[in-house]
Amino acid sequence: MHRRCRLKTSFCKAKTGLNTPQPAGCAKQQGIVLFVVLMMMLVIALFSIAASQSYHTEQRISANDADHRYALSLAEAALSAGEQYAATLAGKAQHFSADCQNGLCSAVNTVSPHDYPDITVSGTPTQPAWLRQCDSKKTCLEKNGRIFNHKNSKPKPRYIIEFIKINPENHTPVYRITAQAWGKNAYTSAMIQSYIGYK
Repeated sequence: MHRRCRLKTSFCKAKTGLNTPQPAGCAKQQGIVLFVVLMMMLVIALFSIAASQSYHTEQRISANDADHRYALSLAEAALSAGEQYAATLAGKAQHFSADCQNGLCSAVNTVSPHDYPDITVSGTPTQPAWLRQCDSKKTCLEKNGRIFNHKNSKPKPRYIIEFIKINPENHTPVYRITAQAWGKNAYTSAMIQSYIGYK
């Protein structure tokens, strides 16, 4: 005698407008699918936030780099102006002070040369001129440095000239020139220096 066995299969039908009950397994499967979808959406959202933050960070870095290059180009132009101005000092009375009046600064451990009367040095500074404070808010370079006029820059680039020594080989002064400029962002600045001596 043969018996026929029917395999019971269960499947979930999509909800229709009919008010028909669904097996318990269908609700469980739908809950798992909903959980997976929510997790995938969360992962996608996290990736989107991370990508957005990375993009904005790169934009800020790029903008800061461009602003620093702009400030550096202004500082180089100011330094060149300072070198040209130093070339005009030969044969003129030059007074270098600790507070950098007229952009002329006395250097640390420098005194008036006894064999070069055109140059006089006053003050006994203990800090390099570009670090020296002339008031509570500004360095001597920022306050008393000579201005390099550039129509598009605020604040204007400045430079100072320090007397370093008399060159014993040709008996001419040696100067150190420091120039500082600022970018379009007030917190961006560039400072460069050069040593020069003229025959």
